[in-house]
Amino acid sequence: KKLATVNVPGNANTVNINGYFTSDYDSYYIVGHGYPSSNAHFCTRVIRGGTAVSASEYVYSAWRSYNDTSNNNQLTNANVQTGDFDNPNDVINAEADAVQAAATHTSTVLMWIHRPLSTTEWKRFRLEWQFNCATNTNVHVRHGFVKNTAALSGVQFYWHDSNADMTGKFSLYGLKV
Repeated sequence: KKLATVNVPGNANTVNINGYFTSDYDSYYIVGHGYPSSNAHFCTRVIRGGTAVSASEYVYSAWRSYNDTSNNNQLTNANVQTGDFDNPNDVINAEADAVQAAATHTSTVLMWIHRPLSTTEWKRFRLEWQFNCATNTNVHVRHGFVKNTAALSGVQFYWHDSNADMTGKFSLYGLKV
């Protein structure tokens, strides 16, 4: 069931989807699209009690798929950032290379998060981000967990190290397992 849609008008570099998690659903799926106005790194954080979590709690593995105009196909974990189990990151960095403003083709974000209201388990997630530039296409996948049992209230997407503005739309769906 669709629970919320957030339209991003193009004058913000942060999108919060917050306050929609309920005990009615086990898992949540976010589908979004958009692109930056300048070079940027696409990042994600969970929200707890209305505030984005910037503590080092993000443990994940990563891979990426890439293809360009010279048929340079890659499926690799090289050149990607991950959150180590014993040394978690303070953010889920969805990609390693800055997305250039040339990425004027709409990118797609897919995120699944399981049992965000649980207070007895770490929150598992899978994040996939696909974007196309003038001469290449990329898919970056992150899957792991938030190493904290506290309940979550939402998810934040943002452009890191950039003054880029985001344009697009994000929708949240609730799933019963």
